[in-house]
Amino acid sequence: MVKRCCSCFLAVALALLLALPALGAARRVVVPEVFVPGWGHTVYMNKGTPEERAANFVSIENLAFAMGQVFRGFFLAALRCDWDYAADGLSAIFFSIFGEMLLDARGNSIHPISDPWSIDPAQDYTERPEFYFGYDFRMDPMESGRQLNDFIQAVKAQTGRSKVAVISESEGACVVMAYLAQFGTADLDAMVLQIGAFNGLELVGQLFKGEVHVDAQALVNYLCAYVPDESGAFRFFLQALKSLGVIDAVVRPVEYGVLPNIQRRLFDICLLPIFGHFAALWTFVPADDFDEAKAYLFNGREGEYTKLIGEIDAYHSAVGMKTEQLLLGARADGVRVALMVGYNNPAMPFTPYSNYQGDGLIDTAHSSAGATVAPYGETLANTAGKYAAPDGCIDASTCVLPDTTWFFKNSGHSAGAMRELRDWFVQSETAYTVFSDARFPQYMININGAGVPQ
Repeated sequence: MVKRCCSCFLAVALALLLALPALGAARRVVVPEVFVPGWGHTVYMNKGTPEERAANFVSIENLAFAMGQVFRGFFLAALRCDWDYAADGLSAIFFSIFGEMLLDARGNSIHPISDPWSIDPAQDYTERPEFYFGYDFRMDPMESGRQLNDFIQAVKAQTGRSKVAVISESEGACVVMAYLAQFGTADLDAMVLQIGAFNGLELVGQLFKGEVHVDAQALVNYLCAYVPDESGAFRFFLQALKSLGVIDAVVRPVEYGVLPNIQRRLFDICLLPIFGHFAALWTFVPADDFDEAKAYLFNGREGEYTKLIGEIDAYHSAVGMKTEQLLLGARADGVRVALMVGYNNPAMPFTPYSNYQGDGLIDTAHSSAGATVAPYGETLANTAGKYAAPDGCIDASTCVLPDTTWFFKNSGHSAGAMRELRDWFVQSETAYTVFSDARFPQYMININGAGVPQ
């Protein structure tokens, strides 16, 4: 009898031991993942009708005509000594390219474009519960945050789970933060902000303030980084032109001759009615630049934009001024929060501060919530400490969440290389940090965990 009991006990114990890997694997799929995409994802014209089609975020159909308008504008500007013609010609390009996306002064879509979310009740989400949240990326992020809450409730009902993991990219991080500000953390198990724009972009902040500047060296850096050049010949050629003063000779007339004469009109008739009408784009204005950007871009026309200004003010107050508070509050509530950031790509060369580095769009200091970052092509004077990058470019000790902020060197504005890290972080019971697994150090050059070169 004793033998039989011992045998039964051993059999049960062995069965449990053998089941542990399966139980661990099962844990990796129990948290429903809600993915919130970024700016420019697919939205639809005439959604739900026989005429439904993907809307054209960028259209080149009339680009040839628009280019003709540019040449005509500059010709008339020279002929009549009136730079307004040049500004009008340039604006034709932007209206031609982005015409289908336009909003009116109240922030309403001029064309019947939308992207309402939906969940297929017949789909089996038990093996890997992944859900895509559709929203109109042009619109008020506070409203998108409210729609995200509705979506999360539907996901919970569909899966029977009490919490979800929210994963966002770029503008999607702004929507997640807007959700967080309005609904708190009760429904969240984990939150991942990949290449997040929630702290704004230096580029947009400066442009919305009217700080336009074309820097020759920044232009060279940008072209060298993004023009395919396996042999290095293109880089050598550009650097030679820069050394000889050729690029400066081209840039300076634009910087000091053309821009001062067309900027104000170009902003009034083009930048404001196209980009300034997107409430979502105002989330890309850093909090420190917000008031100055409003004053410059609306330029005494605030009465025309009461609704839009109300929307952007609401986001600025609830999110823009409180990103650190929201992130720390989520962590204090037990939500596992991770930030994943790109660096070592040059900035677009159109502002006075184009020497920063980022993912090619968002500067690293903002998307990491506070890292100390060297100017592009340089290193920090002090590179000591456990949060310092091996290549000397970054000190993450100043981040809001230094233990759960990862950096990907040479990663452009894309989260593709971050997928494995994201899955590891989200689908685990442990509150992992940058020190938890040698495969995923704080600084990586690619997803296989290779440390950043010295």
